[in-house]
Amino acid sequence: MAQYYRDNFDRVPVGAPPHGVGEWDHLAHGNHRAVARVAAPAPAVCAYLPWRRRDRHPESKHVRVVAAATGAVIENSLVVTSNREYGEVVFEPVAGPGEYYLYYLAPMDDDHAHDWPRWAFPITRYLPLHHTAAPAWLEANGLGRDTLRTLPQTQIGFDANIPPEGDFGTAKMDGKVYPAFWRALPEAELVEFQSRTAWDSFFPMEIAATQDERIGVEHRGRYRPFLLFPESRSNPIRMTDALPRHWAVRELEELDRFADSACRNEYFVFQIGVYAHKGTVPDLRVAWSELAGPDGAAIPAAALTCFNTEGVDQHGRPFTITAHVETRKAQALWFGVDVPADAVPGAYDGQVTISSGDAPAQTVQLTLEVTAEALEDRGDGDHWRMSRLRWLNSRLGLDDDACPPYTPVTVDGRKVGVLGRAIELGANGLPARLTSHIDMFEIVPAGREILAAPAEVSIQIDGGSLPDFAGCALTSVVPANAVFRANATDDRLIAEHRTTVEAEGVIVNAITLTAREAATVENAQLTLSLPAAVARLILWPTDNADGGACPDAWEAEAWQLERLWVGDYNAGLALRAPPGDNAWDNAHRGRTVSGIPFGLPGELLMPEAGVARGMVYGVSQRFGWMPRELVNPSALWRWWDAFDIAGARMLGYWRPDCPVRVNHPDVRATAYVHPGQRLAVALASWATEPVIVAVDVDWPAVGLSPHAVAARIPAIDCFQPGQPSVSLDAVTIEPGKGWIIEVHAGS
Repeated sequence: MAQYYRDNFDRVPVGAPPHGVGEWDHLAHGNHRAVARVAAPAPAVCAYLPWRRRDRHPESKHVRVVAAATGAVIENSLVVTSNREYGEVVFEPVAGPGEYYLYYLAPMDDDHAHDWPRWAFPITRYLPLHHTAAPAWLEANGLGRDTLRTLPQTQIGFDANIPPEGDFGTAKMDGKVYPAFWRALPEAELVEFQSRTAWDSFFPMEIAATQDERIGVEHRGRYRPFLLFPESRSNPIRMTDALPRHWAVRELEELDRFADSACRNEYFVFQIGVYAHKGTVPDLRVAWSELAGPDGAAIPAAALTCFNTEGVDQHGRPFTITAHVETRKAQALWFGVDVPADAVPGAYDGQVTISSGDAPAQTVQLTLEVTAEALEDRGDGDHWRMSRLRWLNSRLGLDDDACPPYTPVTVDGRKVGVLGRAIELGANGLPARLTSHIDMFEIVPAGREILAAPAEVSIQIDGGSLPDFAGCALTSVVPANAVFRANATDDRLIAEHRTTVEAEGVIVNAITLTAREAATVENAQLTLSLPAAVARLILWPTDNADGGACPDAWEAEAWQLERLWVGDYNAGLALRAPPGDNAWDNAHRGRTVSGIPFGLPGELLMPEAGVARGMVYGVSQRFGWMPRELVNPSALWRWWDAFDIAGARMLGYWRPDCPVRVNHPDVRATAYVHPGQRLAVALASWATEPVIVAVDVDWPAVGLSPHAVAARIPAIDCFQPGQPSVSLDAVTIEPGKGWIIEVHAGS
């Protein structure tokens, strides 16, 4: 049996036991356990747990013992030692010889786990230390209250002549230290520590060094102002308030070099931990050299960066950070190396230098072996490579390049082309014509006109109107945008209208007024008119609803114009007005809005959100947003894959060519079609009582014969029970519920 301590007198951990992954109910037991094996029947055994914990006050947390064979919780158990380095648990192996699980970070039940905001932002509290052992079992095994109460006295050998209640401060000790008596019990063999998943594992970076190990590495590095620990990206530095054993056992020469391999065209990531063992390390400075490769090849120094000391902010502006490391704390420095796609395979050598104040600089020799393999995606498809860290410094959407999947802007006079849309500006710089070629998930040749008339702007000054803007002309064009300018002047003002059309379809209009003399701007009005056939629906924040059918007229507060959309399923305009009172005044003329629509797919967020209603719109509930016993879309996603929903054509009830209809006004139906093979019908009810509906299918439109099809309801956990066959002529739907019905070719 492996032993991870020196002897019964000194139970400080030595070495590292195995760490693995297991499967169990984490909601009941947490994410961490030790596996111990009992060799023979016994009334009590002692399990030694060199857990090297990073959490504070482990002595206040319970350890639950469970028999692996039966799953029963062992009531007769007692935590006799618990500190950050190790624990000792005595328990009764009632299931006989075999394995026992000791869960040492078990969560408490949360009575508010299903209440907002707790279900979205949970608070984990660990089960506090408590005793469940029977007094008779404790007494029979020398663990009674009186015995444990006198433990500090009975552990040290005193002169036999000292009375039991004497003055121990003047006692003569015999110089011997006796081990705790429970260590004479049979020992349960430690098999391994386990986490529920690899992600939850503490090993190796959150397995803390013992005090002896920490002092040892500090002593070895006593002539250095601080210690550097190069580390692979596979071991992220997550523990900053303690030293990992993984580091503490290294020799000094191991701290001075780092070697790894990377593919061509990979964004390679590594880290260096800075440990302040002598006091606070202020003002860290980081520098690096180029990486010299074979036959004169090199990766230039400009291809390296340290994410902790420099970067690019959300506006695309570069910034620097001054880092400090507190005493006996660790600071991770993450580095990125942009390996060229045409890099010559071979070893590349360089160095990273880290300094602080006037202290001597520390240097890590870096060797990167570049392989012949090239990565098309820079490594972004493999999360373990962590190459997506470079996205922190991305200027996509801020630079002059179009961000995929958007295509570069094209310009022909005042006609601008963006992905799936055509924009024609008038002489005033506002849209005169907008055409959408986007039909749900397709770009089609036939476009749909969004405007009923060219857009107009009117500015009233001192009882009069500023002349119309004119002379709109292109001033610059890059793949990301095209910029136009128009002008309007009179005796009082000079007005410039700057129009920017972006690759995403956003049109930004900025009007700048410069006064020749004092003048009062009384009103500014922007008017865009949409055909009634386009302005069918509206989305905007109101007191009682977020949207629906577009009204003939409405009144809006300024804040409501900050996010507003009017349109149809394949055409529309979104308004994003600047914040502030009276930013826009549209004179309450109903279908008069501004902007170009673009957006993202949605998700159902609330536990009461009807998943059946979501499928009518092609969305599911968000995974992990709520307790999984309430919401778990995994089974629905598996059905998506089995049905190949990505390859199907979605035809919603809102489309005139939707091939499925129902005979109830409060029930919606959407079709997912594989022409000539199969279709799925998503039904959902908004009725307040159960309804029975008939599903009418346009069979020629889906390429199927009503005489050669079979309909069934697939079983989907957390969504619907299965039915091997179902009649489309009579489908019962409960309020707020629905079904997914599959229709396949064949009998």
